[in-house]
Amino acid sequence: MKHRNRIQLKPENIRTLATFAPLELGDTILATPLYQALRVSYPDAHLTVLSQLSDHPVLAGFAGFDSVVNYDPQIDLASAFDLVVLPVLYGDSEVRRHFDTHPFVISADRLFAAQRGTLINKWNGRYSHVLFYRHQVEMNMELAYEAGYEGQTMPLYCPQGDPAEFEGFRGAVGLFINTPANDPIGSRFVRAA
Repeated sequence: MKHRNRIQLKPENIRTLATFAPLELGDTILATPLYQALRVSYPDAHLTVLSQLSDHPVLAGFAGFDSVVNYDPQIDLASAFDLVVLPVLYGDSEVRRHFDTHPFVISADRLFAAQRGTLINKWNGRYSHVLFYRHQVEMNMELAYEAGYEGQTMPLYCPQGDPAEFEGFRGAVGLFINTPANDPIGSRFVRAA
């Protein structure tokens, strides 16, 4: 893959970096490998996640950000951050348009813009909605590679539910789903104070 932005994205030139955590919990879980890759790629940058949820449950216990800030669609991203990386989202065109105002944004909209304008896309629409192109984790890792990451795909981070909260329902009809246990890899992304 050709990495168009790499010349401008030298880690030493990026002091402030932002990414995004959407309302959709699944989209945020599928973005956690991207978040981890950004931390590895820019270890000295101040990494901020702009979250659409206060106290985002997916980010609870996730050690990788220097700050978690409630997302404000009025924030001037260009004055606040050297680089912004927008994970692949199922929807929310207003957020995508807001991020697209930044001169150095890495997003699926920009990464796949050429394919969306091709004759083949007009014929079969393959790239009209980029989530049909590849799995969301793969696409988020493509964004990470575009941002300069060169390693393997990072594991998903899934916050763990507390089974004790559901003990009162034992024997009742229902369904309890707990995510697989996380590899303690997250501890590698804690920044030294």
